[in-house]
Amino acid sequence: MSMRKLLFGLAFVLILSGGALAPTAPPEAKAPPPWELAKSKADAARRTCVAVAREFLEGKATVEQVNLWSRRWMDAEREVSNKKADQIDALKAHISRLQELEKAAQDRVQSRKGLASDVPAVEYHRLEAELSLSRLKTSR
Repeated sequence: MSMRKLLFGLAFVLILSGGALAPTAPPEAKAPPPWELAKSKADAARRTCVAVAREFLEGKATVEQVNLWSRRWMDAEREVSNKKADQIDALKAHISRLQELEKAAQDRVQSRKGLASDVPAVEYHRLEAELSLSRLKTSR
């Protein structure tokens, strides 16, 4: 009877100790450095932006979605480098994408496939980006 109590007590202690005899978890994999994550983030944003732009041309996405992903792409590129020249290049690329979007929106309106409000909406986003670029160029 006392052997039974001893085994029961031992089992109880092991349960309370959190399974001290349980196998340990494998060591965590080393996390990639921040710049690699930033590059991967920029690439994911680029791929999404290209896909959404294609969907816009097919009438399946909005100018707002294209702008959002172009902006995310720009923001992700700016996270890759803190050099002013790289920041400017990212903004210029965003502006270039918006200029192409503006032309596409105009073409869609002329062919009666798009909304008239798309053109001034893209113009607004382009001007916003151009203003940001101007401010960045004049800052120290």
